Amino acid sequence: MTRIELFVTGRCERLGLASALHRVFPTGDFAIHRGETHSFTSRALRPPFGTLPRAEDTLGDMLRSVMRQGKADFAVLVDDLELTNMRCGANVAEYFRTAAHALTANRSQAAQTRLHERCSVHFLVPMLEAYFFRDPNALRAAGASVPTPADVCGAPEDFRTRDAGFLAPADVTGSWKRPFRCAHPKHYLSYLIERASSGDRYREVEQGAAALRALDFRSSLAGPSTYLDAFLEDVADMLNVPAPGSATRSAAPTARRPGRLLRNL
Repeated sequence: MTRIELFVTGRCERLGLASALHRVFPTGDFAIHRGETHSFTSRALRPPFGTLPRAEDTLGDMLRSVMRQGKADFAVLVDDLELTNMRCGANVAEYFRTAAHALTANRSQAAQTRLHERCSVHFLVPMLEAYFFRDPNALRAAGASVPTPADVCGAPEDFRTRDAGFLAPADVTGSWKRPFRCAHPKHYLSYLIERASSGDRYREVEQGAAALRALDFRSSLAGPSTYLDAFLEDVADMLNVPAPGSATRSAAPTARRPGRLLRNL
């Protein structure tokens, strides 16, 4: 069975992403990397990029994983793109290409080939919670009330809500009360959990992990090509199985293209 090691930056993904991917790809063996992987996208990434030691270290860990016999067949870094990088995905892709180029500058041809053929970087957009809103089972598993179709508009990766209660005036209290929250799926999920449970707050390691374990990513594939398409297409290729849904149409900056240093960048 093909073993794919997932390098994840979120606590929720650490607890539930392997299960969610196994639901889509039952022939895959998905394992979470045990070491800590820090997020790269909490700030906007803008070129020119100099030295990137943290990214190089993470890619180095991924490379070591696929170089060691019996460890992993493939390694995939999964991070949230975050709202700060929503309109500059090409910059984020270049950030990791720069790190990959620096990492392999003095490596053997065998190491360069392994990185190119066995390692990928993918993003959940703008963050994992956006996909929960396409799968009512995930929302229910989180303990959230399920919004009406009119309350959530746009594709998951262009998330918007028109829920009047969530967008109420500033004197309303709640842990979700943040600026520009109409485009923030995590804050909206927190609101729905508080509304359903009379004040309980969203916790990634509890409600988030439960939602992710219940999530079927295929529910988010209808519509425009997305980062998720690129991610699932890449995993399908690793496993030598058909890509689910619309995943053969990926047009995100993380889709596989000629001239890449990693599998997809």
